[in-house]
Amino acid sequence: MAKITTLRCDGPCGQSSEDVRTRTLAFDGRTVELELCDTDAKLITELTELGRPVGAPAVAKRRSSGTTQAGSDRSNLIRAWAREHNIEVMEKGRISKKVQEAYDLANAS
Repeated sequence: MAKITTLRCDGPCGQSSEDVRTRTLAFDGRTVELELCDTDAKLITELTELGRPVGAPAVAKRRSSGTTQAGSDRSNLIRAWAREHNIEVMEKGRISKKVQEAYDLANAS
């Protein structure tokens, strides 16, 4: 003989039903488990659909320095070329537009 378990719904309807299932709900930073019938689960689902989905709390994104691997490789090539041609260029930092243009002109295909 099958055992039938009847649970009382924790939701607004308060019904006793065999169709009560445990549902997890998070609200105001608190996560709880409720025994809900399909009627109350549908009500809560409708309420949650009114909101907007969120993931992890928003974290300010760091701004990129704008340097990419390709940019870094190009900078290294320009520096090496400039030194070979006795053009003063800093070891690190931004390469002047004048030096970049000279490099581009000398290496134009």
